[in-house]
Amino acid sequence: MAGMSYVIGVIGPPGCFKTTFLTMLGMRSKKAGLRVVSDYNLDFADVILTSDQVENIITHEDLLRNSIVLIDEAPTFLDSRESQTKTNRQQTRFYQHVRKLDLHVAYSTQFSDMVDKRLRNFTTFWYYPRPVRSTDIRLLSTFPNARKKWADVLKSITTYEHELAQGNTDPHAEYGIAEYHQGSWSMMQNGPTPFTMKGYVFIDGKEWFKHYQTKQVMMRSTEHSRASALAQKKHLGKHKQKKVQGKYD
Repeated sequence: MAGMSYVIGVIGPPGCFKTTFLTMLGMRSKKAGLRVVSDYNLDFADVILTSDQVENIITHEDLLRNSIVLIDEAPTFLDSRESQTKTNRQQTRFYQHVRKLDLHVAYSTQFSDMVDKRLRNFTTFWYYPRPVRSTDIRLLSTFPNARKKWADVLKSITTYEHELAQGNTDPHAEYGIAEYHQGSWSMMQNGPTPFTMKGYVFIDGKEWFKHYQTKQVMMRSTEHSRASALAQKKHLGKHKQKKVQGKYD
């Protein structure tokens, strides 16, 4: 990490270990000597940002130097549909200065195109976490930390897949795996293969769940959902109004 700043995107549907993976990145960064700043309740964070602080992050540089900033569900604050708003432009200006602040940023989103394009262009590390499946067993055998709890991992996989087979579309998984790519989003314009596959990361959910699974987190998650719903309603309302007024093209 020393001498280099980076922006990481963590992408996947609900329940795929995005927040867990952010938490793991935060702890590893803390052990490496960085401060941890997050926008969700995290028991080892040095600073927990409020919604207002995230939206006006450019004005809080004093809180962020020599840190990793963890932003859960980034479209709540950097929605691609609101790319010309003052808040989005301020935040984009902040991300342009991460190297000057000796700062690292990791954010999660359900779909990459939900995040403002300017942030996507600054992102060069991409992780796609998901629950482990029986098809991952050979791959899991290469991770020492997975092998140490092998019986527990296999039991978790069996339980998870049994739940899926019974029609439970949202089963709880205890272990995950993240596919890791490196490359700039802007390289999309230069060829069909913008990303380079680098490998996999094992995610010990049992180790990381406990650091953020609290009542406050559930409240924060609800706040995110409401804010996202309001933003979408506002966006659709503007779209409908323009069309009615004959200004739609």
